[in-house]
Amino acid sequence: MPQSLSRPHPPILIAGSGERRTLPLVARYGDACNIRPSPEIPRQLDLLRRLCDEQGRDYDAIEKTAPFGFDVGPDGSKTQELLGQLRWLSEMGIQTVLGWVVDVDQIIPLEIMGRDVIPVVAEWD
Repeated sequence: MPQSLSRPHPPILIAGSGERRTLPLVARYGDACNIRPSPEIPRQLDLLRRLCDEQGRDYDAIEKTAPFGFDVGPDGSKTQELLGQLRWLSEMGIQTVLGWVVDVDQIIPLEIMGRDVIPVVAEWD
């Protein structure tokens, strides 16, 4: 069997927002977490920080991610709404969104993402 390219193991992403089981697992083993988008994210990340302290883990070493559907609309009419959602997630502590482009089988949403979303988000701190 081929050896892992990263040592000591491939990065572990743990998905879920459960406060009794999932977040303690993230604090103990996770290199990244994938938390459901909700207004509860700041509280959940505060809990994760406390759990990391208890485990002797560096909270900042854990990447904070969220699942996300990129929906710019068929004509780009939802682009500003999408940017607002991404800003909201960022302001709550989410560093990376993992997701899908709605209507990815059409070229127009991909063009809109490349022209009107990605360059804007790339400029955010």
